[in-house]
Amino acid sequence: MLPLHACLLTLSVYGCMVGAGLGAMCMGVKSGWQRLLTVDAASCRMNGCARSALFCYIYCARRGVRQQSTHSADGTHKCLRLRELKERQDQGGVAFVSKVHLVVHTATHFDAPSHFLQEAFDSGRGMESLQLSIMNGPALVVSIPHESNITADVLDQLPIPPGTQRVLFKSVNSAKKLMYQTPFHSNYTALTESGADWVVKHGIKFVGIDYLSIATYDELAPAHQSLMRVGTGIVEGLDLSHVEPGLYDVHCLPLKLQGSDGAPGRCILLD
Repeated sequence: MLPLHACLLTLSVYGCMVGAGLGAMCMGVKSGWQRLLTVDAASCRMNGCARSALFCYIYCARRGVRQQSTHSADGTHKCLRLRELKERQDQGGVAFVSKVHLVVHTATHFDAPSHFLQEAFDSGRGMESLQLSIMNGPALVVSIPHESNITADVLDQLPIPPGTQRVLFKSVNSAKKLMYQTPFHSNYTALTESGADWVVKHGIKFVGIDYLSIATYDELAPAHQSLMRVGTGIVEGLDLSHVEPGLYDVHCLPLKLQGSDGAPGRCILLD
């Protein structure tokens, strides 16, 4: 079996966000599927630390959506009830059936053009409009210099060969393990507008980042829009902390949510 090196935040059957996402699953190099983070649905506690379901609500709060979070008596954050059991065998049901409540831009997720483009929203270019072919195939993982956003000048210095179609950016976000931290960090590393324009100019069709936005906090709209106008695929919320720079095969499958501006999904890297 080929070793799997991508450790990515994704939907968890426990239904609780861990820091910025829902439970994390990691594909081990030799031991197959391994769960890195086990989240207790009752208190959302992991290794003695309370984790909260903050990011997607804070991220959306910038746009006027009400933030949702809860706190325990000791001041720590508690997990929102993102999953609720609608039927239980131990309460007379035929099976266990869960209902999940979440923002579509949760954990490892994909952006549809309608996320930042009014014209795409009006014409209904949701998740079903994305081509799976651009999310699957050879991909280059590149390391971004620490304490630097991904500008055009930075990209000019990176070893990205002409003709590269898929690039995953490993940055200081991974070193800081931001995807596993409770607070939202607005100073995360990501593409600036000039960096997004560089990606488009060089014909790259698919990009990924190791935090919850491909674009910097200060340039959210213009950087996203530059990519989306030409159909560049975007995956956000990767955990590349155990992935060395180099060439891999990436395989990503977002949920096919008809008309949605985004969707959680799975990604793996094959060495």
